This record gives sequence, structure tokens and C-alpha cells, in this order.
Amino acid sequence: MSMQNNPEEVDILQFFSALGKIFQNIYNAIKNLLKNIFYYLLDGFLYLKKHYLYLTAGFLVGLILSFLVPKEEFFVSSARVRTNFDSQFALLQYVNLFNELIKNEDYAKLSEVFNIDEATAEHLTLFELKPAFDDVLILEDYEEFLKKKDTVVYKFIKFENYKESIYKRPLTNKYWSIKVYSDQPVDFSFLNSSFANLFNKDEELLKRKENILFVLETEKQKYLKSLQDIDSLRSVYNQVVLNLAKSHDTNGASTNIILNYDNARSLESSYNLFSERYRVLSKLEKLSEKFNKYSDVLIFLNDFSPTPIKDKKLINNVHFKFSMFGFLLVLLVFLGKDFIAFLNRYQQQKEN
Repeated sequence: MSMQNNPEEVDILQFFSALGKIFQNIYNAIKNLLKNIFYYLLDGFLYLKKHYLYLTAGFLVGLILSFLVPKEEFFVSSARVRTNFDSQFALLQYVNLFNELIKNEDYAKLSEVFNIDEATAEHLTLFELKPAFDDVLILEDYEEFLKKKDTVVYKFIKFENYKESIYKRPLTNKYWSIKVYSDQPVDFSFLNSSFANLFNKDEELLKRKENILFVLETEKQKYLKSLQDIDSLRSVYNQVVLNLAKSHDTNGASTNIILNYDNARSLESSYNLFSERYRVLSKLEKLSEKFNKYSDVLIFLNDFSPTPIKDKKLINNVHFKFSMFGFLLVLLVFLGKDFIAFLNRYQQQKEN
């Protein structure tokens, strides 16, 4: 008597069979893609090998010419800043504005913005803005972020997730690196005050700053009042202890008084004044750090240096640029020649 397969078992077998075919197709597709890339690379190397003499000649001619043209040097200075009150968006707009003025050679406007002479402004060539990711600084912001949230959500917002979101959305990052380039050695220290003045003229950012500082000042006054009340209670406690000591001196002479520790401490135990005072002072210390942190819209963690350094980027090296230009020019000539030959063959095939 033949046994019939269970329909559920047949369905599972078909499912795994189909799944196996899908994975096999994906594997074959990836393998064929890698194989094609490898063969394209080989074809590219063979093409370079075929014309290597001419390509080398173009490279050497470019290198020789680089020694004949006037040598152009670039200088760079950088600063790291913290943007408070979501001012990173304004910072990005300002940097784009500076680069646009340089591109349009509007040095009169650029000198007006930075309050410098036009001759100095003409030497500025580029402003570069990049997010400065630092786990230590991001951790400080993460702790401050959690303090604004309910304790229930703490376990759902891990530091790694918070950091990942900052990396994915750079404009939410508060720390930035600003680089400025020039074609002559320039004292870039004027940028420190210029950037600060620009942000201090922004009414919206100043309003946000005022609101934050008002909240911090209110909190500070609350802690100072608590500290004053604690000190008043301490004075009362000290007076009570002193009166207790006097009440034991019945003969009016000096007497050694031994008080029971629990009794002497009972007046203060309900308030725990020592630990409470320490807690308030710790709060005031952290609050002072916040005042320093939010004292301005743009905080310079390190200033622009008055003494710029030479830019040593390979892409800005005149010898590298001329050599690569000669190499690529020869390569484009051969590619153009082969493309024209291909068009001629295609035209012949159409005519036939």
C-alpha cells in the first residue's frame, strides 16, 4: 500500500526548493558581475600597456612644464567651532555666501563683510566647512538630550543610535571644522571676530540665546535662594547647639560637655543640611558650565591661527596637476581616435 505525501510537507519542500534557486541566481549574478568587472579592469590595463610609451611621454612633458610655469602656493588655516541654538544652518549659509563672493570676484563686498581691506580679501580663495565628529563631544550632547526627556524613554535611546543619527544627518551636529585657503600668507585671525560679529547681528539667533540664558539665570537664582535658606538653617542649628552648651554650665565655670551624638545630630537629621548644601553647590557648578557653554551663538574651540601653513594637498600640487593633465590629455587623444574608428565601422555596417 503506497503512502501519500502530506500536502503541507510538499509545500515546504517546494518553498525551500524555490528559495534555493533564488539564492543560487543571486550568487550567479554577483559572480558574473565580479567576473565582468575583473575582465574590464584587465582590458583597461591592456589598453594602457598598448599606449604606455605615449602616456609616459605625456606625463613627463606635463612634469617638465610644471617647473617652467610660476609656482602657485596655497595657505590654509582652520578653526573648530560649536554652533549653539541651531546656528549650524546659518553657518552653512554664510560659508556658501563667502565662496559665492570669491567666485564672482566681489572682493569689495567680501572686505565689507569681514571688515578688512580689499587687497587682503583678494587673496582668499576658498572656505571649506565640514562636520567635526567627536564621540566625547557627542556624548556630552547625548547626556544633555536625555535630561530633557522623560526617564521612561532612556532605555529606548541608546548612545550608539543617537550617534548614528548624528552621522547620518550632519546638519544636526553642533561641532564644525572651518578651513580657509589663500594664495598668499594671510593673518587669518581677523576671522575670529568677524564670524562672531556676523552671528551677533542675527536677531533670531540672539532671541534664542536670550531665552536660554533667561532659563539658566532663573535656575541659578533658585539654587542661590536654596543655598541661602540652608545657611540660615545652619545658623539656627549652631545657635541651638551653643545654647545647649551654655545651659550645662550651671556654675558659670568652664565645663567639659559630652553630648550624645544622636541627640546633637537630631536637630539637623530631618533636613540633612550638609548633603543638601553639597547637592546645591554641585548644581550651581554644572549650571556655571552651561553658562560658559551657551555664552555665545558661535563658540570657538580653537581659533584661526594668525600664521597660516602651506597647503600640502596632492590635488593642489602644481607638479601633480600638470603631470596628470599631460597623462590624461594623451589618453583622451587615443580614446577619441578609437571612438572615431568605432563610428566609421558602425557606419560601414549600416551601409552594407
